[in-house]
Amino acid sequence: MPREADNAGRVLPRYTFSDYTLKESELLLMSDVSWSSFDGRYFGPVDVGQVRGVIKPLIVFQDFFGILDKKRDEELSVSQASS
Repeated sequence: MPREADNAGRVLPRYTFSDYTLKESELLLMSDVSWSSFDGRYFGPVDVGQVRGVIKPLIVFQDFFGILDKKRDEELSVSQASS
């Protein structure tokens, strides 16, 4: 579920999907690492010609204390309650 605002409280854009099939030249860029990433949920599909390469992380920080998971769960609870 896309977030309403970023951590600074700024309203985030939201791409409206309906029944849409990606064209052969399109990609929907999504992150499987961070629930709060600014990805295709906000800006929609991109043309494959716009992609210059793939970035791979050198260092990955773990959320040992569960702080990010707790914040995500709280935001999901609030968003589901308001639906």
